[in-house]
Amino acid sequence: MKDIKAVLENLSNQGIILDNEQTSFINGFVEQDLAYQPPTFFSKNNSIGNLYLWGPVGRGKTLLMQAIDKSYFKNSGQFHFLEFMQLIHNSLFEVSSNKEPLTLVAKKIAKNYDMLVIDEFQIEDIADAMIIGSVIESLVNKGIRIMLSSNAHPSTLYKDGLQRNKFLPAIEFIQSNFMIFNLDGLEDYRLRDIVSVSSDEPDVKD
Repeated sequence: MKDIKAVLENLSNQGIILDNEQTSFINGFVEQDLAYQPPTFFSKNNSIGNLYLWGPVGRGKTLLMQAIDKSYFKNSGQFHFLEFMQLIHNSLFEVSSNKEPLTLVAKKIAKNYDMLVIDEFQIEDIADAMIIGSVIESLVNKGIRIMLSSNAHPSTLYKDGLQRNKFLPAIEFIQSNFMIFNLDGLEDYRLRDIVSVSSDEPDVKD
């Protein structure tokens, strides 16, 4: 079901009134989705169907991606980055004897999902950097759409990390194949949750 009204209703039901930054992101996604053409056997995908949403903690990145995913995509998978990496490592173990294990892992994931939503994307070591870079590129080339959220711009991922130069091709791929949007609104949704919890607590009298 592709319906932007459903996205807005989903967010409204959670008490979210979109600010200018969030509205701009939603409008950008709609324009991107309308222009997206999946790759075919005869032609490579020349339109961008992937999202990289980055910005400070607590600005609603996860809420926005989940609302879009629920209203636009039927066969999707939602993962925290660490959860997704665990899935990859487990799958690699199962095909460790194969000459091209990452290719098989990406193929397996592509069979199960048309869209992947990966929250809190981060790189902390070169092993994960090399693995996730190869998997993302393989999935995108297979026509799987991906939405990533992160606290960092792609260009600063794994900044000052050991052997970071080996991860630079993955950064270049993300910047070329993802719509990159900076979400930097004023409201911190973490604080809203804290206020909500506090207001629900009964008054304590002396």
